[in-house]
Amino acid sequence: MHRTEKTAKLIEVISRRASGLVVRDEEIRYLFPYRSVIVIKALERIASSVVEARGNLLFCRLCGKGGFNKRGMYFHLSRMHGKEVINMLYDSLYSVERLIDLTAKLASEMRVEIKSERTKELVKSVSLLLTERQGEVFYCKLCNRRFSRKGIYMHLKRKHRLEIKQMLEKNKINLTLDQK
Repeated sequence: MHRTEKTAKLIEVISRRASGLVVRDEEIRYLFPYRSVIVIKALERIASSVVEARGNLLFCRLCGKGGFNKRGMYFHLSRMHGKEVINMLYDSLYSVERLIDLTAKLASEMRVEIKSERTKELVKSVSLLLTERQGEVFYCKLCNRRFSRKGIYMHLKRKHRLEIKQMLEKNKINLTLDQK
């Protein structure tokens, strides 16, 4: 399955679940064979955060439009908010520990692959605050010590974990506010 096909299928599954339509666990296991339990929990959180039920009608919490039946809400979410719901899924799959690791890797200029644009923006914004490179030497902006690439990565993960976590949380709030 190509990446765009997988993304389209994910948008469909998220939109169906949020709309109250049936999503079989086999569909999720097919898309995420090793993390299906985590993905199912993430889908539940996303579903409850994007759709509000008032009586028999459904309302979109992302844009405020509403008065939909289940099928109408499915079409609305998949067509109007596909990219948003897919980013919400990828964001929820990244744990705090994984974000700290990605931030330390990016700050030490190691190669990282991040699918969610919001997560990528968050990690990049924090990583820029952590290090400065001069030739092959990396300087930690938090304690002014110098390191090699691998050394700065290990240093950030071991000595500045808490600071990175706080910076990620602060910037995550700022990112959310900027996008509204």
